[in-house]
Amino acid sequence: MQSGGRDAGSAGGAQDGSAIVTNANGGANGSSFSLRIGTTAAFSGGVRQQITVPAGTYQLAVSTKTTGTVSAAQVTVTDAGGAVRTLTVPAGSAWTVRRPAAFTLAAGTATVAVQAAGTDGYLYVDGLSLVRAS
Repeated sequence: MQSGGRDAGSAGGAQDGSAIVTNANGGANGSSFSLRIGTTAAFSGGVRQQITVPAGTYQLAVSTKTTGTVSAAQVTVTDAGGAVRTLTVPAGSAWTVRRPAAFTLAAGTATVAVQAAGTDGYLYVDGLSLVRAS
């Protein structure tokens, strides 16, 4: 996935200049690593990846947790037609699997993004999957 900084289009980090997207030791269900977005200063940013998908119904699943102060966290999937599906991630200190209702995607390039904002906190993400159900 590509990382983004605190401003759209920038490749940077928090107000103090540190990177906000890192690989953290320890993940959900005993996995070795997870994605971590955040820092000990004010931050806003995330990562995104573009993939080519056939038209169909898809199921999103992701394990998440937060620490500190994360004021906004979400996973979005935008299809080739511009339709956006958003999973808002609530605060929670324990790993939780989130599976929103299945949704349809148009054929073409889809963008999956994970974003967070806050002050002195972290969003952890592991096991993200987007699987075609039909």
